[in-house]
Amino acid sequence: MKLPPKAGHRFLAQGEKLYLQPNRVYRFKVAGCILLALAGFGVALTKIVSYDMQVLCQVLSIIVLAYAVFDTLFRVNLTYIFDGGQQQVYRKFPGLFTQKLMPFNEVCILPETEHGSLRYSLSRKRNKFGKSFPLSDFFSGSKKGEKRQLQFEEEILATIVTFVEARSTSTPNLSL
Repeated sequence: MKLPPKAGHRFLAQGEKLYLQPNRVYRFKVAGCILLALAGFGVALTKIVSYDMQVLCQVLSIIVLAYAVFDTLFRVNLTYIFDGGQQQVYRKFPGLFTQKLMPFNEVCILPETEHGSLRYSLSRKRNKFGKSFPLSDFFSGSKKGEKRQLQFEEEILATIVTFVEARSTSTPNLSL
């Protein structure tokens, strides 16, 4: 299912389910890795460098391609599904598997900062600062980053919070 872009993320509200793909920024990193790997293989195949450098270029190209494949499988198409009918949050790796994360009454949405950049994460109410799942990419402190953050908070985060609160059996802690 292809989700429409919204606030720099892919988000879709469909019936009793919300779909969110927070890591669409990684597709540019994947494209850069593929170009870098092609350049490395190109240098190795033209034989303008010594044999040792050819081997080094090929090994580095394989490592970069493996990184691109990993990002494509586990980051770019990662989808969070908020299922109102089951009152569960799922994490789906398309084509691989779907993992049940937590029920709606355990949901806690927290703002996290790392190196001065803010992002929103999904966590359990019992263990707020344990394992968390990123709902957004990092927002920078620039005007463009602040605009993206405001758009994310108004269009996506507010929708998720009202959706979970309306369908939860007990009141979740959705701190913003």
